[in-house]
This record gives sequence, structure tokens and C-alpha cells, in this order.
Amino acid sequence: MRNILDTLVTGRTQADVDRAREMDRKGWAAMTAAEKTEFLNGPWGAYTRHDMNRVTGALAYLESLMNRTGATGSYEPIPIRHVTAGGTWTDTVWIDEDKPRPSQWAAYLANVERYWDYVCRITAAVLPRWDPHKNGYLKPGERMRADDVCAVSECCGLLELSAEIACPPGAVSVSGTAWSVERGDGGYTAAYRYLEGPFPDIKDALDALELTGTDGENVVDVTLSFSARLRRGAWAALGACAVRWSPFRTWAEFGAAWGVWGGAEGRSWDSAIKGGDGG
Repeated sequence: MRNILDTLVTGRTQADVDRAREMDRKGWAAMTAAEKTEFLNGPWGAYTRHDMNRVTGALAYLESLMNRTGATGSYEPIPIRHVTAGGTWTDTVWIDEDKPRPSQWAAYLANVERYWDYVCRITAAVLPRWDPHKNGYLKPGERMRADDVCAVSECCGLLELSAEIACPPGAVSVSGTAWSVERGDGGYTAAYRYLEGPFPDIKDALDALELTGTDGENVVDVTLSFSARLRRGAWAALGACAVRWSPFRTWAEFGAAWGVWGGAEGRSWDSAIKGGDGG
């Protein structure tokens, strides 16, 4: 079901702005009947009373939704005193004769800013270490995804996700659909611009970012540091995770792979370690 949020103008172009300027230059007397109707309805490329009423109506609607959930809202109606040939009165709806005073503009913008301050938020949990096999490391060539270690539970007003990947250059490969990856001396920086990306669900965006250990001879320690940029405020740190890729095996892995010690026929690894005779 449509509501006032569906009426907000979010796709203005420079052509729309040029059209509104041309109509203003042309003047009311020279406009055609169709242009006068367009002008009275609010040119798409201009910011008129129609836009101000849409925005204040949308904020009041969002305020009502928050109040239903018990949340404390922040919208403050702006009293508008109208002075016309037909008389004067006060309400909260802008009309053609109104000329907003500086204090009214400030209150109008403050309502929008308070709303963004209220709703721009992100909450995430980042595992301090990724160790799915409980061995302390991943094997070379084994892949991990960002959503294995970073889970976003609440998000509004997101513009960009970033993962700083500290590691020896070239020791891991980093890639992801719609992620831009830049390699530096200390590792990689991966960025996902939410509004331009194909994943409306943040989990899907994190799932797309993959890391693979490519050094098959040395232990590689990696630190992933996640952060987010919202519509308002500075970058927010979400947390960091340590990951290790290693070509070496634990004793438990050796025992699982080879049941007996090749240097002493029939002797188990456990008895070899303890110095027993295998019996």
C-alpha cells in the first residue's frame, strides 16, 4: 500500500533543474496552459512548497510509526502564520503566499537532521578469531568469506562498508562481486558502496567478499578490520578478526591422517611420542 514516503522526489536531474529555471525565466504571462498547470503543481526541478509539505508530512508519518513502537521521536511541527488577502491563520502546511523566515528554515532542516541522527546506525558483531576447524588455522588454498566473521544485526543509512586486510602482500587473494579491492604495502583495502551495489541485504554483500591463503610454504597471519560509513557522522569501527593460514599440521591431524609411524612398523604416534614399544 502506498504512503507519503512514495511521493518523495529522489530522482531529480540537471535537465529537471534547467526546465524549472526556464519556466521561471519565461514568466507566468508567457506560459502555456500546460506549463501553468505544471508550474502550479510544483516543477520537478525546483524546491517548492509542495516539496516542503511532502518532507514534513513524511517526517510526521515516520514519527507516528516510531511512536507506535514506543520509540521516542524527534519531529517538531513548525507553526506557519499565513498572511493573505483573505485573512491570517496559523497551521503547519506551507502555501504559495508563504515566505519561510530564517528561523523556520532552521527548524525545517533541524527536523530532517534529527531524523537522520536518530535512524543512522549500525550494529555488528565481529569474531576476534576465525578458527572453524579448532586447529588455530586454515590450510593454504582454503577460502573464507567476510560474513563468516562479521554479522550486521542492525543497519540504517549505510553508505559504505570497508575491510582493511593487513597481511604480507600477495600471501592471500582478495576478491568480491561489487567490492573494489586495492593492494598496498601492508595488505589490501576492500570497499563496498551500498547505494551502488547489487546486494540490498548486507549479509549478501559480506558473503561476496572472499579471502584465500595462497602461500603454501609459510604461516600467514591476517587481520581484518571492518568499518562502516553512514549518511551522518564519521566512519564507525565495527571490529577486527585474526585469521591464520598454515601449511603445517598439528599432532592430532597427523594422527588422523596416518595411523602408524612410518619409522617404526606397527607403532602408533602416541606410543612413539611416549617411547613405548607399540604393544
